[in-house]
This record gives sequence, C-alpha cells and structure tokens, in this order.
Amino acid sequence: ALSYQFETREKGEATIWVSLLPTHPVNGDDLRYEISVDGETPQIVSFKTTGRSEQWKINVLRNLVLTSTRHILRDTHTHTIRLKALDEGVAIDQLMLDFEPTQTDRNIAIIIDIWTYNPNKNGNHKNYGCRFY
Repeated sequence: ALSYQFETREKGEATIWVSLLPTHPVNGDDLRYEISVDGETPQIVSFKTTGRSEQWKINVLRNLVLTSTRHILRDTHTHTIRLKALDEGVAIDQLMLDFEPTQTDRNIAIIIDIWTYNPNKNGNHKNYGCRFY
C-alpha cells in the first residue's frame, strides 16, 4: 500500500480522480485497487474491461483509464490518501483532488505517481517513485 499526505484549504465533499495505465489483468482475473482518505472504510474500484470493448478502445486511445471516488474531508488540515493494489498489473499514473467536479474552469490538485503492483517473495511491491505537485 502507498500513503500520501497533503494539505487542503477547503473541507467538504471531494472527488479523487485516479488515472491508471490501460493494462489487462495479469492472471485473467480483475484489475482493482482500494482507496481511502483519513482512515475511512476503503472503497474498492474495479477498472477491468473486456478485450476490444468500446471502453477498452477509449482507454487505449487516450492512454489512460480514469476512475473517481467521492470522499468527505472533514477539516482543513493534513490528510492522508491510502492506495492499495488488489490485483497484479495495476499501474497508477496520477491522482487528482477535485472539490468542484462539475465545474469546467477550476483548479485541481495533482499528485503524480507511477508505480506497479509486482509483489516479491515477501509480499512487497516495487515503487517506481513519486512526485507531489
């Protein structure tokens, strides 16, 4: 699992957009990750598509899968996002925190991270680095 800390000047309902690389399940199962903020119950997100489906074509042409979850940030302080890949082959590209997902002209906080879930014998994964913006 990966954890990221960030600070906000706003509180309330927010959307976290997660963009992932469009991969296929390694073992033919599912492609899932879980996400939580500030210790809330994790939300499980599946982004598996079937080969050559319309959604698969869209994801491949734009070179990303875009998912979103809603969270309540109860305060304006340091928060922690926790992400955990549940299946092999999950490759996260970006995290975006959005307090106004219906607005078209707005600022969003972007946290960029590239990593894959590739457990070794000890169950650890390889982290390919992260940058915060």
